[in-house]
Amino acid sequence: RNPGYVRGRDFAEQYQAEMEAAFQTREPSIELTILPFGTFRMDLKHMQQVTLKGRNPGYVRKIRRQARKIEVGYFILGQQGDICASDEAVDHICEVPALEALLKLLGRIVEDPEDFGGRSANLEDDEWSDSLGNCEEAVEFLIERGFEEIQEGASRFLVFMQEDVSGLGEALREVRARLGRVRQSNTPLASAQTAIRAGDEHSAGGAEDCHCHESNEVRSEGSDIEYTNVADAARSPEAGGHDATGGAGKKSVGGETNSIANAEECPRPCEDGDSNLIESNDLMVADGVERSIDAAEDGRSLDDSFAVGGGNGRSGHEPSLVVHLVLPDGRVRAANLGLATLDTLLSVAVQVSGFRLPLLRAESGDKAIGVACEPGVSLHCDDGVGILSANERVVVEDFEGTFVDRLSAGLLRLRDLAIVAPLLAWHRPELPKLVAGRLRALLEGSCQAWCKVADCRVDDELMHGRALLRFLYADRPLDERMALCRQLVPSDRRDASVLVRVRRDAFMESALDCLDKIPTEHLRRRLSIAFVGEVAEDHGGPRRDFFGGFGARLVHEMPALWKRLPRGAIVPVADVVAETTPKSDRCGLDDVQRVYRACGRVCGLATKTGDVICEEIAGFFLHQVARDDVVSLDELQQQLRETDGVDDIRVSKAILEKKLPELGLQGLSLTRVITHTETEVDLVPGGRNIPVTEDNKAEWLQLHLHNKLYGSLRKAADAFRDGLLDVLGGSRRTCPFLILLSPTELSAVWRGTAVTDADVGRWKQVAVVSAEVECQAAWLWELLESGDEQFRTRVLRFSTGAHRLGHGGLQQFEVQPADGDDGSLPKAMTCANMLQLPRYTAKEVLERQLLKATELCDGFQSL
Repeated sequence: RNPGYVRGRDFAEQYQAEMEAAFQTREPSIELTILPFGTFRMDLKHMQQVTLKGRNPGYVRKIRRQARKIEVGYFILGQQGDICASDEAVDHICEVPALEALLKLLGRIVEDPEDFGGRSANLEDDEWSDSLGNCEEAVEFLIERGFEEIQEGASRFLVFMQEDVSGLGEALREVRARLGRVRQSNTPLASAQTAIRAGDEHSAGGAEDCHCHESNEVRSEGSDIEYTNVADAARSPEAGGHDATGGAGKKSVGGETNSIANAEECPRPCEDGDSNLIESNDLMVADGVERSIDAAEDGRSLDDSFAVGGGNGRSGHEPSLVVHLVLPDGRVRAANLGLATLDTLLSVAVQVSGFRLPLLRAESGDKAIGVACEPGVSLHCDDGVGILSANERVVVEDFEGTFVDRLSAGLLRLRDLAIVAPLLAWHRPELPKLVAGRLRALLEGSCQAWCKVADCRVDDELMHGRALLRFLYADRPLDERMALCRQLVPSDRRDASVLVRVRRDAFMESALDCLDKIPTEHLRRRLSIAFVGEVAEDHGGPRRDFFGGFGARLVHEMPALWKRLPRGAIVPVADVVAETTPKSDRCGLDDVQRVYRACGRVCGLATKTGDVICEEIAGFFLHQVARDDVVSLDELQQQLRETDGVDDIRVSKAILEKKLPELGLQGLSLTRVITHTETEVDLVPGGRNIPVTEDNKAEWLQLHLHNKLYGSLRKAADAFRDGLLDVLGGSRRTCPFLILLSPTELSAVWRGTAVTDADVGRWKQVAVVSAEVECQAAWLWELLESGDEQFRTRVLRFSTGAHRLGHGGLQQFEVQPADGDDGSLPKAMTCANMLQLPRYTAKEVLERQLLKATELCDGFQSL
């Protein structure tokens, strides 16, 4: 459909030179033929596009001129710090009902592609008439995404007729992002950003309203304001051309000076699709802000009515805060901010620098302050420690100019993106790709040279990458987060693999010994499992069997190092217990921490390949591995409740509500005896000499539970995390899996799921069945549907090598014919998820032979 079709941005770039030439020469209009859509007249006077030939002759839509220095306008959002306007259809939709209707229509198609009744919308019906029916931009967006517009009498329909709906998922994300931005335009943050751009109209004390002017002229991007050095208190005319009463470019408002361009020439931010060119000199600040600058420069104190951030009638004893703004050209401007807030400081920076998006950072410590903030963030704190100190020097940089320069030079840092993350158009594919590519290079260790040229450190870039990942993906579905994390894992060498040889008769000892000896860099290669004495080449099946077998043996073969909790989860034993185990209980490894590190490597490899270990690791242990050990008492009680049950008195409210004698807890001290040992540890220094009383009972309970769930396992958690990061890369703070997956989600991913009735249905749905064994396959599904969990698990393992289903379930399966008769056993190719069935004559024969094969099979061999 639509051969040669090119979408919005490509179209704009293809014809922009011709359009710009006509615009510069003040041609009233120009005709363009754009295949396969038709011929259009571009009215450059009224900024309209009129369809002359093709679909919908006579259709008129608004157009906007792009003022790009580079592609920065493609990335910065409109209305919340817009640099250049977007040419995407979705960004022209400003009506919330229309966007909500798009979400509804696109969402139901994506969720249920087979419901063809949900693929159409009658724009005359009550359901759509007040939303899509009143928004031609929304209709245009849907047509761009493959919808057909059909007119039947007085009714107009939008219908999606294409079989493939995968492209609508991206459209749905774009609409969701646009709706968020439109709604955000009324939030306090948007109001602050609007104030930074356009100022507070009421603060000018009678200034004329701002108007948007559409013109066929290119407006100047330079600032009308020139400032002098703060040291020149007299403001001599020689210093920058200003006199003592205010210079050129200042306007008298209510008897006071305000360093802004004429208000009636200052365009306001775009509203409801207004088409105006945003300029750098459309920035206004409150009259009080300019007064604070003037007063500080002249060495005068502010009277009460002029204090920035304060109202009339203040006592005059409020603390003052003078900061020195260091401009790019070396000039320094002082501002007495009084009790002003951070958003006021930003407004001052806009005024004195002329930058549309000034970036502030404290000169001492190179501490970034920001480019936007919530209104009301105080520069003072009650304890005297604030965002800025008195007389601190604040460096003002042109973020917009720096952004453009770095983007064009290929040196745009993750720090630059993180600082203005809420202002960027993340639904554009380029920015997420940039973040993902940079993070992967950083995690691989191949980015040091680039970081040196870009003037940044690897650790700092990784921490800003962490912030961006959380900002972009924290609320995404688990499938999307998992897929992204796997993209960021340090890459394998395609020409090499790392081989792990495992003996069935010494499974854990051979596996852990091999994994312990593998150099960290080799863990980035493709993993291959070889079971000694078995005929199998690993293309997936042996690997899946290895991970499932490893998890099943953790507690069974290493009870001195791992234990099972009352509700089934497993966790390492206390450090003091593990360190006293003999070498024979450590699978031959000298150091117990090496055992836990090797276990972490196994879980990391399973995460990387999408396999499962079939065991649930306790959430509180993974919290310490992936997060930290700072946990409240309520969280500690909840974590113990989840693993040990509700009968433990330590998880109930009664332990805090009742007296110690009622609970039988009198005579205790601030110590804890390690479970199943006689080892007593102090919970605080000298704890055995501090009795538990009613006053410190809550403190004792928190210390006690924290030591049980966290403190006593700290060495095991550190070693396990080291092994995990050997495979997945980064640190506890920067590993994508630990950033985007919660401890509960990690545990669920490693545990996998049993084969439920729904999974059997999906198993059948994804299966490719040879026509030669259709009858036998039908019997197989009947047996699986009626079978218990044990039977289903055996068939799954025999056919695929997996002991349980991984996250996302079974993705592919085949049933193919095999040679033999009723006396022959079925065969399997686990790497291909293929079950090979002889042409059995009855369902009972298939059941008997399948049970025999799954019971006999404990490895890869010829049956």
